[in-house]
Amino acid sequence: MSITASGIGSGIDIDGLVRQLLAAEAQPAQLRISQREARLQSRLSAFGQFKSALDQLRSALAGLTSTATFNGRTAQVADETLLTVQADSSAATGSYGVEVLRLAAAHKLASAPVAAATTAVGYGTLTIAAGGTSFDVEITSGAPSLADIRNTINSAPDNTLVTATLVTANDGVRLVLTARSTGVANELTVTTTGGDGGLGVLSYDPGGGATSLSELQAATDAQIRIDGFTLDAPGNVITGAATGLTLTLTAAAPGSPTTVTVDNDRSASAERVRDFVQAYNSALQALRPLAGFDAASRTGGPLLGDATLRGFLSALRTEVVSAVAGAGSWTALYEIGVTTSVDGSLNVDDARLDAALAAGFDDVGRLFGTETTGLAVRLDGLIGSYLDTGGLIAARTDGLQAGIRDLATAREALDRRLEQVERRLRSQFSALDALVAQFQATGDFLSQQLASLNSSS
Repeated sequence: MSITASGIGSGIDIDGLVRQLLAAEAQPAQLRISQREARLQSRLSAFGQFKSALDQLRSALAGLTSTATFNGRTAQVADETLLTVQADSSAATGSYGVEVLRLAAAHKLASAPVAAATTAVGYGTLTIAAGGTSFDVEITSGAPSLADIRNTINSAPDNTLVTATLVTANDGVRLVLTARSTGVANELTVTTTGGDGGLGVLSYDPGGGATSLSELQAATDAQIRIDGFTLDAPGNVITGAATGLTLTLTAAAPGSPTTVTVDNDRSASAERVRDFVQAYNSALQALRPLAGFDAASRTGGPLLGDATLRGFLSALRTEVVSAVAGAGSWTALYEIGVTTSVDGSLNVDDARLDAALAAGFDDVGRLFGTETTGLAVRLDGLIGSYLDTGGLIAARTDGLQAGIRDLATAREALDRRLEQVERRLRSQFSALDALVAQFQATGDFLSQQLASLNSSS
């Protein structure tokens, strides 16, 4: 391969000329591509912000598209030493008289005392039953002590019925078995089979005549009287005594009834309305700069004039001022104290909102959550048309990304064209260099000849 140095013959800086000419050729095209890419990237980023704002607004609407969200209830007990109460949206407002006659108790059995926890008892199989289920405990001949029996019962993999403990008193150590569930239905029985017969001291089956274990606490059901009607329940947490109420009993007080009062949770519903207004205003605040124009800097947002964003903002404003069919007393936001400002944001008049909740509590929920026509339902559908798969934002984003990919292809094409231009320029300058070199050689020859003639003369 021959080594050449351009411009040697003529003294012309061919490399420098080629670089300058290529730069002049490339700069306008590169500038156009870079500016176009910057605009596309800016719009793509703006659509990302658009999508994020809609995601947040839709998340805020998620809890408002059902009327049950607004139909919260509060429940209070006059004497909280007797019970506590929780109410769901199905509870009817009003008051109930509740008398706690008896608490539910878990069955508890104890063995006869032995000298120590290490005292040998016996081995074989214990079958412990309660509530219609049972499990077997194998006591091996190598572990017959009371402590070993306790440990084996507690570690049994299918033991969901009982807890075993050791209680030490003046007369010795006892094994105590306590049912894990309260109520008469969970009364314990303990039977023994096999082994050396020593486990018979742990049997308890009154129906079968075995009562080696003594009963420390009988299994009992809870009993209440609600509005004069008696109800037994296996546990101290009672549901179903009144629709939507869960009563947790803490103390029995026969003859001393207390009052449970259920009311609409107006405070929680008002807070949900305020949360909606805040989410709506936050979305507007995030979207305005994308489509706005700054008169001071004379610059527009990246989506100024964009039909997709402009269409969404227009539809959003239309939805919040449109009437809601089938909502009952309240058919528009302004009727519950939510009004629109000049800039499109929403404001809440707390006094009017509280008055609306007092006058038509359930209808405030219907204003937002009525199926197909509720405000939150309609807004969720509007946002879905932009966010969901195949929605408007996805279509615009795909188009912008395709445009950016096209610019990458255009850069590659420009690079190939510049390579061709460089080869052409270097070929032309190389030819020029050779021609100038020939002219210089001819000139040098003629100069020498003339010098020789003058010398001869």
